[in-house]
Amino acid sequence: MLLRVIGKSLVAHVKARRSELVLLPEMPFCSWFATTPAFDQSVWQAAVAAHNVWQARLTELAPAIVLGTRPVNRNGERLNEGFTWSEADGYRVAHYKYYLPDEQDFWEASWYQRGDGSFTLNQCAEASVGFQICTELWSMENSRRYGKDGVHLIVTPRATPKASLDRWLVAGRAAAMISGAFSLSSNHSSGETDPVHLGGQRLDRRARWRSSGADFKGATIRYG
Repeated sequence: MLLRVIGKSLVAHVKARRSELVLLPEMPFCSWFATTPAFDQSVWQAAVAAHNVWQARLTELAPAIVLGTRPVNRNGERLNEGFTWSEADGYRVAHYKYYLPDEQDFWEASWYQRGDGSFTLNQCAEASVGFQICTELWSMENSRRYGKDGVHLIVTPRATPKASLDRWLVAGRAAAMISGAFSLSSNHSSGETDPVHLGGQRLDRRARWRSSGADFKGATIRYG
């Protein structure tokens, strides 16, 4: 989880690098809960509450713009909500995850509803940003549509196993080529006792993402 990292390593890293944009993983402020098809209201509400608490601490990453996703309750539905945050604009809803897997360790369709299927650009400072959350990265028609709309960055917060890293790198590169944009992704990590081994890495390792394909949680970039 990012709970301990955001107060120390991530904030320090962002300040030292003067990062202008921070991409968080998919639902980073709780353990990955969709490991069973049996929905548990108490687990869901705990995840929502955890993100409410830690959302208030995004100010510590300012002046960087922060992107990510979080579980929410909206109009009687449970959703996976992509968001942008900045000092200037505050919290803004960017996208609702539409393509939901329902398979071993990733029973998302059993836990929350899909969004409305819209893939629209979000303006973050000078960059036009499109969200393709986790499995949505494989919907290449949306990458192509973003490209036609003038996207600069396609961002993919995700929660995927370490063993599948190579496949996700291929998908990200394909999305970049199809859209003519940068493709950025940040992966959720799991604790030692979590039932599924997600592939995000700790920030205390030196990141050379472009050359090595390392999959770093809380990835940061400088735009411009």
